[in-house]
Amino acid sequence: MVLGMHVLNTLGPVFLIILLGVLLSRLRLLDANASRAINGCCYWVGLPCLLLLKIGTATATRGAATDTSLVLLLGTAVLTAVALFVGWLMKLKPRTLATFVHTSFRGNLAYVGLPVVYFAFSGTAYEGRAEAVAAITLGVTVVVYNVAAVLLHLASTHRVSLTAFRRVLAKLATNPLVLSCLVGLAWNHWAHAQGILIPVVLERTLSLLGQFALPMALICVGCSLATTPVRGMAGGVMVAALLKTLFGPCVAFLIARLLGVGVMETGIACVLLGAPSAVAAYVLTEQLDGDPPLAAGVIVTSTLLSAATLSLVVACIQ
Repeated sequence: MVLGMHVLNTLGPVFLIILLGVLLSRLRLLDANASRAINGCCYWVGLPCLLLLKIGTATATRGAATDTSLVLLLGTAVLTAVALFVGWLMKLKPRTLATFVHTSFRGNLAYVGLPVVYFAFSGTAYEGRAEAVAAITLGVTVVVYNVAAVLLHLASTHRVSLTAFRRVLAKLATNPLVLSCLVGLAWNHWAHAQGILIPVVLERTLSLLGQFALPMALICVGCSLATTPVRGMAGGVMVAALLKTLFGPCVAFLIARLLGVGVMETGIACVLLGAPSAVAAYVLTEQLDGDPPLAAGVIVTSTLLSAATLSLVVACIQ
């Protein structure tokens, strides 16, 4: 009973807010244009402020953050390799294969993963520290995910060249999430570690701007799920969604056991690697001539499946 309430209290707020976004969209209280504007505000302002503050002021031990990042990145590599092999067996076309692999490894870390970690470890001995470790891990992983996703899609269209690589660098140089993660990591490494604190007025400003990011972003996720057209091959959608939400946490757990990392680090890695496919994957797939209908299907299906799979992960953490 207690365990069931812990799972409900952890995942309930996240998925109820997503459901609210779906409801607002269905009632036409939040249309696609308004959702796009709010999401843009979250993407360019709110979430970068949140990530910069969380990562920059995280007081987690370097060892814990390093272990968690290592498990997550190795797990991502395994997921990518397995997805490539499965996609090859399914004889997917290059552009569809790129989308299949992309949605199989790129999780919704900031919008879903981070709040789930926060609630999952609330009231435990790891409260606070777990969120700090997750924030630093997210800072490293967001950069890797963006680079890997762009290169993957460029390779699928045979556009890997010096010019294409420059375009990748240009995209990364203007990506607010990547920039905020890099600035946060730099501040944490050089300034915060030396006891140099962010000025109070700036910290409070970042905190206020960041507070609206997660709930509004989750509402936009729900609106996107309600308005994104889902078409394409059902088999590919289901396989990619299962790889992301079910196989991902299992891989993270096995790698964590092999490396002998701690309970907290294992739990964080399992949550982050088991987070549903990122909504941003749909946008990137459209921009890089991938398979948007497949991406939309995986995002919707993995979000629905993650309600069950993340429940198992959270139950194991407890």
